[in-house]
Amino acid sequence: MRKIDGRGGKMQQNCLACLPHLPHCYKSLDMETYWIIICSLFFASTSSAFTTVSNLSSSSSNNNKYNNNERNIMKASTTSSQLSSTAKVGFIGCGTIASAIAKGIATQKEITIENIAVSKRSEKKSKMLAETFPDLVTVHDNNQEILDKADLIFLCVLPDLTSSVLKELSFDKERHNLISLSTGKLEDLVNDSKLDSSRVSKMICLPSIANHQGVSLHCSPTPPNPLLTSLFEATGGVSTLKTEEEMEAAMMTTCVMGPIYGMMKQGRDWLTQHTNLSQGDASYLVVKQYVGAVLDAERNCDQADRLDELIAEQTPGGINEQSLRNMEKLGGLDVQTKVMDAILSRLRGESDGSV
Repeated sequence: MRKIDGRGGKMQQNCLACLPHLPHCYKSLDMETYWIIICSLFFASTSSAFTTVSNLSSSSSNNNKYNNNERNIMKASTTSSQLSSTAKVGFIGCGTIASAIAKGIATQKEITIENIAVSKRSEKKSKMLAETFPDLVTVHDNNQEILDKADLIFLCVLPDLTSSVLKELSFDKERHNLISLSTGKLEDLVNDSKLDSSRVSKMICLPSIANHQGVSLHCSPTPPNPLLTSLFEATGGVSTLKTEEEMEAAMMTTCVMGPIYGMMKQGRDWLTQHTNLSQGDASYLVVKQYVGAVLDAERNCDQADRLDELIAEQTPGGINEQSLRNMEKLGGLDVQTKVMDAILSRLRGESDGSV
């Protein structure tokens, strides 16, 4: 329990499950100020996710490559009979994302990991992994040694190095699966690795995969390797997409951190101007409210109408409902759509992403 100094006394942060009763806890804030920040925070979380998913759905509906009855985003399910009992994993390149994936794989409990072979570079990251998981992680100067020790190969190098790195390696066409975190095209990855296209895929994730949070994007035109899918599920979840065009659109979900942090900062600064809360206490309040809203949205989030239901739950004529309507009237949601369109244009090489 955290006590926060504020106007006229103390207020306490209780369990997020008690969110509807928080007015009784935050006694140091005048009620008008409190409810204004609450409704704006709940609106920001639900409407942001709703607009992102709506935009992705619109983009997918315009892509007539598939039958309307076929899902473009698949949740792959596997049974124990489909999976190998162990996995041997390798990382070519060991930066922030690679080390986060390695940590997530090393700490998940669903699949037994026999070993994790990583590139020495970056040395700080590889050394940390080896020290943290001495029984699992080995560090190598030679990338071919990584292929010799692993079956699932994660390629985590800069896009302009992808081709030259792959061409120096000898893949086993019967054993290796290549997963690239580069923006390179699948066709080029297949040509450079000389692997069958069914053994080559692309992946995008956020550093939170280290803590088994968030969801990975996996681009695999053919049904993905069951073992690989199981690993992704064990480290937070996975959405598998059939085309690179779909993955580019879905990558918008990995670009929400900046805008969300910006809205949190806006709320924090607004609170410091309208209350006697310190900047630290205002930050604590704002972030915790976002957490509560997101946790509520996460329940049953795989249901098609979940976000619509959350918005519909807002009391007609209430301040949350009014906050959403005001944002719509001011063009806030239209701005978000324009921002997403601009970033997608950048991802596809059509512009620099500016608006």
